[in-house]
Amino acid sequence: MKEKAFWPLVAAVMVVLAALAFGASAATMAEASQSFWAWFEPMWPRALAYVVAGALGMIGHYMFMWGTGEITTCLWDYLVRQMPRRTLLAVMTFLGTAVTYIMTDSFTASSWPLIIGSGLTAGAAADRMVNSKAHSAPGASKPEDKFGAQ
Repeated sequence: MKEKAFWPLVAAVMVVLAALAFGASAATMAEASQSFWAWFEPMWPRALAYVVAGALGMIGHYMFMWGTGEITTCLWDYLVRQMPRRTLLAVMTFLGTAVTYIMTDSFTASSWPLIIGSGLTAGAAADRMVNSKAHSAPGASKPEDKFGAQ
């Protein structure tokens, strides 16, 4: 089986298994969509704080890399011009953690310092994970880029 045809098939099977595991039917999904905003309303300020803290964590990681000399460009060049695909991957990874926090109802039980600290850590970790091999020290050989960075 070709690789291109394999992953969509795996994703479809996972969606079906998840729907069966959680007993999702058309009636329960309609009921859930009506009650989602009532459920999400008390936690949106905490979710927003988590996302803002994650963005600050990514910027903090840029500052760390700039301070250690791993990169010498400005923030715009680092995020957009040099590696837009890596930036998109880092943002999508971080947003995945935010959705996980929301869906597991973790924001309602967490304190503000824990939410902000988790957001900062997750944002910096997502950026570090994606961009750790993208830049090398001056004079060192560039590692192979698996994500197609320019």
